[in-house]
Amino acid sequence: LSRKTWNSPAIRGALGTLSKEHNLNSEVLIRAVRTRWNTVTEVIQRALDMKEVLGDLCDMHQFNKDKRGPRLRRFILNEDEWALLDDLFRLLDPFLFATKQISTSKHAVVQEVIPFIDILTTHFDSFRNDEDLAPSVRAAAERGRAILDKYYQRTDESIVY
Repeated sequence: LSRKTWNSPAIRGALGTLSKEHNLNSEVLIRAVRTRWNTVTEVIQRALDMKEVLGDLCDMHQFNKDKRGPRLRRFILNEDEWALLDDLFRLLDPFLFATKQISTSKHAVVQEVIPFIDILTTHFDSFRNDEDLAPSVRAAAERGRAILDKYYQRTDESIVY
């Protein structure tokens, strides 16, 4: 949906109009950047913020009237899919926060990074063990934990720590 919006002035304009009608601060979707993992969290956050507007946009007749058009209705999410996005956002948001905190430092040093890793490990464990979450969210937490463990082990190799 983000790509369709960015590539179509008509869709972008309709999204801007709907956003203004709903008093949203933003009129655009964020596009994920492959080389910057944290944009995925920002994409999800913006989609959640624009949930109602996006549903209205995707349901507009002019964007669904012929087979060669953008056919935006296929991007309408049901409540379970929105709940899944919300769970993924809650999983990823602390990671985005930690990344921004570490990135603002001129030099990231081990003694500043390790507390973040500890907090994120606990966070991922709570998601991994939450039976009420979708299996895909729990699997994402499991994978996130494995990556954190990999980097945590590298601190053992550091002469600083």
